[in-house]
Amino acid sequence: MVADGLPRAGPHRVERWSPPSQLPGREVERAALAALAERARAGEAVSVAITGAPGVGKTTLVRDFAARFQDGGGVFAGAKFDQFSRATPLGAVTRAVGGAVRALLTLGEGRDALG
Repeated sequence: MVADGLPRAGPHRVERWSPPSQLPGREVERAALAALAERARAGEAVSVAITGAPGVGKTTLVRDFAARFQDGGGVFAGAKFDQFSRATPLGAVTRAVGGAVRALLTLGEGRDALG
């Protein structure tokens, strides 16, 4: 006991937070992204824009999709819109294309694919 009569705190346990392994309530979105992934694997160029209010899980949804797509051998490039970086027109698109080029260049056949 402490002098004021309050109990001392026990040992502190710090746990690392990690996002959920499942995305509850996102089955429809995950299925739509999986269908787009199949089209991309079949050779079709696919682009997706994920929109919504802050805090609804857009980033978690994209990270989940990217991990599953890359595990299947796909090349994923994404970018997040920065509302404070308005000086660069189409900045998110520029970052996404740059990410795609970097991803392709890391592949053995990437240099051939870019000409």
